[in-house]
Amino acid sequence: MRSLTTNNEAVQTGVKYLQNQTARGILTSDEGDLNEVQAQQLKDKFRKNFQGADNAGDVIITPKKLSWVNFGLNASDVSLIQQYNASIKDLCNIYAVPVQLLNNTESATYNNMKEAKKALYQNCVIPELNKIRDELNRWLVPKFGEKLFIDFDYSAIPELQEENEKVVDQLAKAWWVTPNEKRRVMNYGVDEENIALDNYYIPANLLPIETNEMPIPDPVDEMDINEEKQLIKEALWNIQVKSDVLNTDIITTSKAEVQGMADVYTTEDEAIARANELGGDGYHEHEFDGDVVYMPFATHQEYEDAIAAMEEQKDVSDAVEAGLKKKVEEHNEKFGDDPAKRVTLGMLVKVFERGVGAYNTNPSSVRPSVTSSDQWAYARVNSFLYAVRNERFKSGKHDTDLFPEEHPLSSKEESKAEMYDDYPQTATNNAKRMIEWREKYGRDVVKGGTEVGWQRANQLAKREAISADVVSRMAQFNRHRENAKIADEYKDEPWKDRGYVAWNLWGGTAGVDWAIEKMEELRNG
Repeated sequence: MRSLTTNNEAVQTGVKYLQNQTARGILTSDEGDLNEVQAQQLKDKFRKNFQGADNAGDVIITPKKLSWVNFGLNASDVSLIQQYNASIKDLCNIYAVPVQLLNNTESATYNNMKEAKKALYQNCVIPELNKIRDELNRWLVPKFGEKLFIDFDYSAIPELQEENEKVVDQLAKAWWVTPNEKRRVMNYGVDEENIALDNYYIPANLLPIETNEMPIPDPVDEMDINEEKQLIKEALWNIQVKSDVLNTDIITTSKAEVQGMADVYTTEDEAIARANELGGDGYHEHEFDGDVVYMPFATHQEYEDAIAAMEEQKDVSDAVEAGLKKKVEEHNEKFGDDPAKRVTLGMLVKVFERGVGAYNTNPSSVRPSVTSSDQWAYARVNSFLYAVRNERFKSGKHDTDLFPEEHPLSSKEESKAEMYDDYPQTATNNAKRMIEWREKYGRDVVKGGTEVGWQRANQLAKREAISADVVSRMAQFNRHRENAKIADEYKDEPWKDRGYVAWNLWGGTAGVDWAIEKMEELRNG
């Protein structure tokens, strides 16, 4: 208040001084012998001889004895300007306003003015607005409902655009932040309809720092250039990058495995070895990133069946379960009143597990930007929830058997389709014979078939009804018909012939032929 009063008084005094200016003083004769005419003549002579630019700095000499009486004060004498500037600075300090913006020319340059305008918003305007916002959110907003708030859009302030550009540049370089998280920082909101924006996009030019040098061979004059390229290519396959949420682990492996993918290899031998570990044999090919890769088993369906059997009882981790619970709560809070759109934790767990399985077993369908099975599985869960909410998929359908029964996209009724148990008794006998061999000679001797194949044999042996999907798989097994005959080397010990055992686990020739006819019958209605 004192600074404000001082400033007001300085301005008011300056105005009065300008309004009430008079002569600066009186020039008189000490002898008092100047009449009015003489005084006027002396004034005119003074103006003529001593005023003006030409006479500046000249010396006045007069024959009479004169005296000067001063009764005026100039602006410098009363220090009005200094007093005004001092009080302005005090006021600016109180309110955090840059003094340059109030016509203080002592430190006003172009750059200073630019920074001063920015500082005005950052140090003065925005803090005051935030106080108002917080107070309104405290008592006014709750009167209009929950989950509401008032806020200001500071991105529209021209002086702060440069700061926004810095934030955008920093976010563009932050590959460990998802696009949706970046949108939230920039106040654009989360795009829930595009699940790709929940993925992490890692620059392809990042290379791991390892203590061991990459095994690139020394150049040899006689080495064929194609052979050298192949060695380098195989060395590059040894780099594995795995990224999960905000943590990035970089490890190496000695196997010729396609990194980031389970059971996908760059050599046929590795794929065959892995098939043997899983209780089968053979390999099949895929194209990935322009290269041919190899996977265990003669067909991809056989591999998926083997993996499905191994992971049938697999549970998700505690962290994943907590994340899925949160998604269930958030979804049901908005849509839970509608039975057709209410979801459960069990639904999302199954969708997640299927996503992990798809990531591990189908490399050609996984985008290069996806670097972990959990990331792919979460994207599948988000797609599932989107379809539940909007009653449509953004792309291909999946997991429709998990939708609430009342939902338009649910296929639960379809899953109750007719089952079939009219397969020939010979198919049952073939399956029983394989089971008896395994019980008699042991698993170490009877190694043919996959776990899924042995499950199928148990179904056929018990004459259980099987679905159209299982019938279709039995029909597809026709591609292994060459195994219907026992190999010459196993004529005396047929139980050691892996191909023959695998063929009969699916009912043998009788079972496969029946399945082919049944599928033709179903297709023709």
